[in-house]
Amino acid sequence: MNRLDGWEEQAPYQESSRSGRAALVASVLIYAGLLLFVTMSPVEVVGRRGDPASLCLICGERGLADALLNFLLFVPLGALLARLPPRGFWPSLALAGLASFLIETSQLWIPGRYSTLGDLAFNSLGAASGLFAFHHARPFRFIAARTSGPLSGACLLLVGAALLGSVALFHPAIPDRPVFGQWTPELGGLETYDGRLIDVRIGDDRLDNGYLGRSRALARFVQGESPMTVRFVAGSTPSSLAPIFAVADDRQRGLFLLGVEEYDLVLSVRTRADAIRLDRPDHRLRGGLAGVQPGDTVSVLATAGESGGYRVGVGDRKAVLLGHTPGRVWSLLHYSGHWPEWALRTVDHLCLAVVGLILGWWTSSLPGLLAAAGLLGVGLAAGPALTPVVAASLTEYLTGFAGLLGGRIARHALVTAGARPGDEGGPRDVPAASPP
Repeated sequence: MNRLDGWEEQAPYQESSRSGRAALVASVLIYAGLLLFVTMSPVEVVGRRGDPASLCLICGERGLADALLNFLLFVPLGALLARLPPRGFWPSLALAGLASFLIETSQLWIPGRYSTLGDLAFNSLGAASGLFAFHHARPFRFIAARTSGPLSGACLLLVGAALLGSVALFHPAIPDRPVFGQWTPELGGLETYDGRLIDVRIGDDRLDNGYLGRSRALARFVQGESPMTVRFVAGSTPSSLAPIFAVADDRQRGLFLLGVEEYDLVLSVRTRADAIRLDRPDHRLRGGLAGVQPGDTVSVLATAGESGGYRVGVGDRKAVLLGHTPGRVWSLLHYSGHWPEWALRTVDHLCLAVVGLILGWWTSSLPGLLAAAGLLGVGLAAGPALTPVVAASLTEYLTGFAGLLGGRIARHALVTAGARPGDEGGPRDVPAASPP
């Protein structure tokens, strides 16, 4: 058998029944279909990403987000391919690499898609990780059986810190640089709004079309020191995002955008996530411009919320708090404003369920499970005080706790499945070579 870092490689799983083989084939086909849908669907491009075919590894304004997504999408594929012929690590990795190559080549002819060397590399790395996890499952059972007490506590704190650190990436990041105002601009990948902007102010400062000096006025807005008021004459209803007002710095980085998509009012602010090339979820006032006719004069008032998000009001309507809960952290990898609100909320809940699942996995006892539940609850409650997010809903709390319990059950099941008399699931000593 092959060995890697002192661990004995597990023999590939043998399907023992016709129903088992059918379930495996069905799983592969379903995931392959999902993978093709995610990677081959045309997308709307916002911002620069690079040439359609590039040799870069981390490409464009959302380069790190793309790299992480490419990695994560191919981890399950690698684990599934490990159970299909040809058995073995390298043949399965070659098959995954071929699938990635065919996908990337096909994307050259799909609108909005780009093929890069980085995509191929991170796809292959993800598949290799899935293959490794399947062929070398014994160390995972060993870790699950042996991590208790202080080590489990350290793992819980590490996961909690990672969640809070990720949520902190929502914090606005406005560099102190020369900036330029853009009235109903023509920006790449976005529709042009055919309305007319009348006035934009932050506090008493008017933001004209053109050079605005340093970015201090915009910084005052995102810090909650001054409100922003925007008055414009409505145009026709755009089918995709159309900017009314935008601010960019001297490096052509978008810092702020107020726009319209159908009847939604959209507000987007540069965050810390942009600095490390992750995605930027926007804030949307759903139906905020419903009832507005072309030629109507519209007044928008926006202020930064005290505990995260922005309060946005249109005309005489009551201002609405727009913000992201801790569950929206997934949107740093991929966000689409085209999704309906119920779909976004569903993914928010699934994200918290996964976080709970990870926390539950690292618990080794009932006290540990209660400590993890306390950590998750305190993290969700303290998030708005420590990071620029709004409070999580009751259903998000419940979903996180359900994931926590599921992780604990999964850990117990895996440890039990791996336990055999005289076998603790740990690494085996490699026999010494016999002398000649």
